[in-house]
Amino acid sequence: MEKNLNDYIQNKHMIKIIKKAIKKTEPGKPLLIFPKKDAWYILNTILNQIACQFSDGTLKNDMGIMNVTSQWYTFCLTYEKDCNVLMQKIRIMIIKRELLKNFPDETISFLLESETHDVRVQTLRTLSKELIEHPECFMDIEICQ
Repeated sequence: MEKNLNDYIQNKHMIKIIKKAIKKTEPGKPLLIFPKKDAWYILNTILNQIACQFSDGTLKNDMGIMNVTSQWYTFCLTYEKDCNVLMQKIRIMIIKRELLKNFPDETISFLLESETHDVRVQTLRTLSKELIEHPECFMDIEICQ
């Protein structure tokens, strides 16, 4: 789903911090790194927007309604500047936390629909390492469906 940054964040100060973080990204280092004092506020604002999309499942899960599946995911913001990226933009990367923690290294290859998708695999490998270095730039969310 494509949305504009302003659809998620209306706070001008937060947008300024995000744009500053974008300027610091480079090829192979796509994670938006925020000052620790600001990271939670920015990510929590994004979390609330994601949660709205799954609120029906969350309420059903809370009510104990059968057939509701729940999983924990981790998300962060990225801005890929690699030459194989067709469109440079902020992305909310959402992945199961355990998968991100244990994402396969370069010795494992993936069968991809297109060679250009390799950028995303490289991004996930980088984020797996960044999770250790910059845990404040990641946030967990339970998604129920």
